[in-house]
Amino acid sequence: QVESDLAIDSAAGAAWGNRNSGVGLRGTWGDIMLGHWDMHYTSQLQGGVDFGSSGALAHAANSMNITAQDNAGLYGTRISNVVKYATPNFNGLSGDLIWSADPTAAAENMAVAAVGGAKNTAWNANVRYANGPLNAFYSYFRNNNVANVDGADQNSDRIGVAYKLPMGLKFGLVYDRSKRETAAATTND
Repeated sequence: QVESDLAIDSAAGAAWGNRNSGVGLRGTWGDIMLGHWDMHYTSQLQGGVDFGSSGALAHAANSMNITAQDNAGLYGTRISNVVKYATPNFNGLSGDLIWSADPTAAAENMAVAAVGGAKNTAWNANVRYANGPLNAFYSYFRNNNVANVDGADQNSDRIGVAYKLPMGLKFGLVYDRSKRETAAATTND
């Protein structure tokens, strides 16, 4: 899969493959994929707790996405060098395990490694349940040594549940807790 933005209002255009792009294998055992892919902050979409957040509105224009827009650069946006395993669906229960050996620019990591700096790695685990009117998910994200700074770590938990009534009305709740640590301070979002 190669997915790109369509930047028709920009002279520069969009970068080729700047959205979810990768190569993989699919079988009865699940899917495995290598590439550039979403992590964590789209977990509500796969979890069925989206409340219209994936429609025609811009990402920042939907209240469901405020935390994603504010924290995506910190807590799990689309990152590079991903290895992703997706389980098969077991009567509505499924999950993903995603790891990135180098979510920052490869040249930056090589330069830091040459002088003995810390290497940036990230991982994400999420589980989903979607069966009948009930949808629920939990996602955990961890980003170690952000920008190759030893001890600059980030982690986030996101959990949500939604229920759809027979008349079509859907209601639910999403809770998000994100934390950023540096040598100087810890910030909770």
